[in-house]
Amino acid sequence: MPVANHYPIALSVAPVAQVPDIVELDEVGRDELSVVLVDLFTRLDRLYDQPLPYMMWLNQRPTDGHDWPQAWLNVEIISPWRAKGVPRFIAAAEVATGEYFNPAVPEQVAQRLRELASSASDSDDASGSARTARVRSRVAQLPHVT
Repeated sequence: MPVANHYPIALSVAPVAQVPDIVELDEVGRDELSVVLVDLFTRLDRLYDQPLPYMMWLNQRPTDGHDWPQAWLNVEIISPWRAKGVPRFIAAAEVATGEYFNPAVPEQVAQRLRELASSASDSDDASGSARTARVRSRVAQLPHVT
Protein backbone atom coordinates (compact mmCIF):
# COMPACT_ATOMS: atom_id res chain seq x y z
CA MET A 1 0.00 0.00 0.00
CA PRO A 2 1.30 3.45 -0.85
CA VAL A 3 2.17 5.61 2.15
CA ALA A 4 -0.35 8.35 3.04
CA ASN A 5 -2.65 7.92 0.07
CA HIS A 6 -5.81 10.00 0.26
CA TYR A 7 -8.04 7.17 -0.99
CA PRO A 8 -9.20 4.53 1.50
CA ILE A 9 -7.97 1.70 -0.72
CA ALA A 10 -4.82 2.25 -2.75
CA LEU A 11 -2.69 -0.58 -4.08
CA SER A 12 0.34 -0.82 -6.31
CA VAL A 13 1.32 -4.04 -8.10
CA ALA A 14 4.63 -4.44 -9.91
CA PRO A 15 6.87 -7.25 -11.13
CA VAL A 16 9.67 -8.11 -8.71
CA ALA A 17 12.24 -7.67 -11.47
CA GLN A 18 12.34 -4.27 -13.17
CA VAL A 19 10.46 -4.38 -16.46
CA PRO A 20 9.82 -1.08 -18.29
CA ASP A 21 6.46 -1.91 -19.86
CA ILE A 22 3.91 -4.64 -20.41
CA VAL A 23 5.32 -5.39 -23.86
CA GLU A 24 8.62 -6.43 -22.27
CA LEU A 25 6.97 -8.98 -19.96
CA ASP A 26 7.51 -12.52 -21.19
CA GLU A 27 4.66 -15.03 -21.26
CA VAL A 28 5.35 -16.19 -17.70
CA GLY A 29 5.46 -12.58 -16.48
CA ARG A 30 2.15 -11.76 -18.17
CA ASP A 31 0.57 -14.91 -16.73
CA GLU A 32 1.83 -14.11 -13.24
CA LEU A 33 0.60 -10.51 -13.48
CA SER A 34 -2.84 -11.71 -14.57
CA VAL A 35 -2.92 -14.27 -11.75
CA VAL A 36 -2.02 -11.62 -9.18
CA LEU A 37 -4.59 -9.15 -10.53
CA VAL A 38 -7.39 -11.75 -10.61
CA ASP A 39 -6.55 -12.73 -7.04
CA LEU A 40 -6.40 -9.09 -5.94
CA PHE A 41 -9.74 -8.17 -7.54
CA THR A 42 -11.32 -11.26 -5.95
CA ARG A 43 -10.08 -10.09 -2.55
CA LEU A 44 -11.27 -6.53 -3.16
CA ASP A 45 -14.76 -7.75 -4.11
CA ARG A 46 -14.87 -9.85 -0.95
CA LEU A 47 -13.75 -6.94 1.24
CA TYR A 48 -17.32 -5.63 1.49
CA ASP A 49 -19.09 -8.74 0.13
CA GLN A 50 -19.95 -7.08 -3.17
CA PRO A 51 -18.12 -5.77 -6.24
CA LEU A 52 -15.89 -2.87 -5.26
CA PRO A 53 -15.82 0.20 -7.50
CA TYR A 54 -12.27 1.04 -8.42
CA MET A 55 -10.01 2.90 -10.81
CA MET A 56 -6.98 1.20 -12.32
CA TRP A 57 -4.13 2.39 -14.47
CA LEU A 58 -0.87 1.04 -15.83
CA ASN A 59 2.28 3.09 -15.39
CA GLN A 60 4.97 2.14 -17.85
CA ARG A 61 7.78 3.45 -20.04
CA PRO A 62 6.69 6.33 -22.30
CA THR A 63 6.53 5.57 -26.02
CA ASP A 64 8.43 8.67 -27.16
CA GLY A 65 11.43 6.70 -28.43
CA HIS A 66 13.78 7.87 -25.67
CA ASP A 67 15.61 5.54 -23.35
CA TRP A 68 13.91 5.35 -19.94
CA PRO A 69 16.20 3.17 -17.77
CA GLN A 70 14.28 4.02 -14.60
CA ALA A 71 10.89 2.89 -16.01
CA TRP A 72 9.27 0.12 -13.97
CA LEU A 73 5.89 -1.27 -14.97
CA ASN A 74 3.32 -1.04 -12.20
CA VAL A 75 -0.44 -1.18 -11.85
CA GLU A 76 -2.21 1.20 -9.48
CA ILE A 77 -5.65 0.46 -8.12
CA ILE A 78 -7.69 2.79 -5.95
CA SER A 79 -11.22 2.73 -4.62
CA PRO A 80 -13.13 5.62 -3.13
CA TRP A 81 -15.10 3.39 -0.73
CA ARG A 82 -14.25 3.74 2.95
CA ALA A 83 -16.92 1.21 3.98
CA LYS A 84 -19.54 -0.89 2.18
CA GLY A 85 -21.37 1.52 -0.14
CA VAL A 86 -19.85 4.57 1.59
CA PRO A 87 -17.70 6.71 -0.69
CA ARG A 88 -14.94 8.92 0.59
CA PHE A 89 -15.47 12.55 -0.32
CA ILE A 90 -12.49 14.88 -0.42
CA ALA A 91 -13.28 18.06 1.52
CA ALA A 92 -12.55 21.53 0.17
CA ALA A 93 -10.20 22.20 3.08
CA GLU A 94 -8.14 19.14 2.10
CA VAL A 95 -7.80 20.36 -1.48
CA ALA A 96 -7.05 23.92 -0.39
CA THR A 97 -4.34 22.93 2.07
CA GLY A 98 -2.97 19.93 0.21
CA GLU A 99 -3.40 17.87 3.37
CA TYR A 100 -5.58 14.82 2.94
CA PHE A 101 -7.07 12.68 5.66
CA ASN A 102 -7.56 9.01 4.92
CA PRO A 103 -10.61 7.63 6.76
CA ALA A 104 -9.18 4.09 6.56
CA VAL A 105 -6.13 2.79 8.38
CA PRO A 106 -3.92 1.37 5.60
CA GLU A 107 -2.42 -1.35 7.80
CA GLN A 108 -5.90 -2.60 8.72
CA VAL A 109 -7.01 -2.70 5.09
CA ALA A 110 -3.82 -4.57 4.15
CA GLN A 111 -4.35 -7.09 6.97
CA ARG A 112 -7.95 -7.68 5.89
CA LEU A 113 -6.84 -8.26 2.28
CA ARG A 114 -4.23 -10.77 3.50
CA GLU A 115 -6.93 -12.57 5.50
CA LEU A 116 -9.14 -12.74 2.42
CA ALA A 117 -6.42 -14.63 0.53
CA SER A 118 -7.00 -17.85 2.44
CA SER A 119 -10.79 -17.58 2.36
CA ALA A 120 -10.74 -16.78 -1.37
CA SER A 121 -8.74 -19.92 -2.09
CA ASP A 122 -10.94 -22.07 0.16
CA SER A 123 -14.20 -21.22 -1.57
CA ASP A 124 -15.26 -21.39 -5.18
CA ASP A 125 -17.06 -18.66 -7.05
CA ALA A 126 -20.47 -19.26 -8.61
CA SER A 127 -19.05 -20.11 -12.05
CA GLY A 128 -16.76 -22.82 -10.66
CA SER A 129 -14.64 -22.42 -13.76
CA ALA A 130 -11.49 -24.40 -14.33
CA ARG A 131 -9.67 -21.15 -15.09
CA THR A 132 -10.56 -19.78 -11.66
CA ALA A 133 -9.19 -22.94 -10.08
CA ARG A 134 -5.98 -22.67 -12.11
CA VAL A 135 -5.57 -19.01 -11.20
CA ARG A 136 -6.06 -19.74 -7.51
CA SER A 137 -3.62 -22.63 -7.70
CA ARG A 138 -0.99 -20.40 -9.30
CA VAL A 139 -1.57 -17.62 -6.76
CA ALA A 140 -0.93 -20.09 -3.96
CA GLN A 141 2.39 -20.99 -5.60
CA LEU A 142 3.61 -17.38 -5.86
CA PRO A 143 5.89 -16.66 -2.89
CA HIS A 144 5.41 -12.88 -2.93
CA VAL A 145 1.59 -12.87 -2.74
CA THR A 146 0.79 -12.71 0.95
